[in-house]
Amino acid sequence: MIITRPVSPCIQICRLDTTGVLCTGCFRTLSEIVQWRDLDDSQREVVWQQLDDRRQAWGRRLPSDKHC
Repeated sequence: MIITRPVSPCIQICRLDTTGVLCTGCFRTLSEIVQWRDLDDSQREVVWQQLDDRRQAWGRRLPSDKHC
């Protein structure tokens, strides 16, 4: 199955967690947010997979997820 991803994980709800490292809107780290535009497709896919894991750990889905 091919997964079609949005251009960016950003959902325009930018808030940092209490550690100041993780955005609780898109679940990217500050480092991933800064580097996103310079990543190639395979590097972005690695981040996307990590985001999926982080959302599951938080027990949340993004509004763009089909099963919300």
